[in-house]
Amino acid sequence: MQGTTFNLSRGGCAIEAEGMATVGESVSLQITVLGQATPISVELGKICWATRREFGVEFKVMSGDSEQRLNAFLIEVAKRNAS
Repeated sequence: MQGTTFNLSRGGCAIEAEGMATVGESVSLQITVLGQATPISVELGKICWATRREFGVEFKVMSGDSEQRLNAFLIEVAKRNAS
């Protein structure tokens, strides 16, 4: 399933997608962000809430590289928003 990520943080994100998600379901994610050639990988996430077109994922397991790239991306976004 593909979707649009929003409310991205170190601990999780919300996703808008066409498919239905089930609370409690385990998922893995590949998050493509601007300026990075390789997607950020979440090896294990848990769906913690779901509506008809949106659901929230809590990140449980990420590689060190993906975690570092996510942190760097979030810092860059915060710097841009602060200007």
